[in-house]
Amino acid sequence: MDLIKVNDFEEQAKKVYLEVYNGNINALDAFAAFKLTEDVCKNLGGKLKSDALDEADRWTEKSFDNNDYSVTKKAGSGKFNYKDDEEWSNLNSMLKSREEDLKTAYKMSPKECVIDGEVIPVVSYTHYSSSLSIKKQ
Repeated sequence: MDLIKVNDFEEQAKKVYLEVYNGNINALDAFAAFKLTEDVCKNLGGKLKSDALDEADRWTEKSFDNNDYSVTKKAGSGKFNYKDDEEWSNLNSMLKSREEDLKTAYKMSPKECVIDGEVIPVVSYTHYSSSLSIKKQ
């Protein structure tokens, strides 16, 4: 069985994109098809990741070319667990409480917000773009 060539897939995807802007394909249908394809690739690719890492270990170099693509091996990162520190947990709890007070002040504006005798300032709010959730039926 032949693998799907990335260049062939990309060419087909670009054709769909152009057909949308030429008015021949519905943008929502094309977006859904791209999103569902992405989900399938992420799902199955994730299942292959461990085997792919094992396969890549056959090369001693950090970066190498294989077939028509380049590979760079990267060591996994770590993460600190600050929750183990009682002082951090207390400060984090205070921060979350302050954030809730600031949200309340924003919702009350232009009225002044006073909590426990403190005037809470109104902070700025940034609205991000809307999104679509696409799921296969």
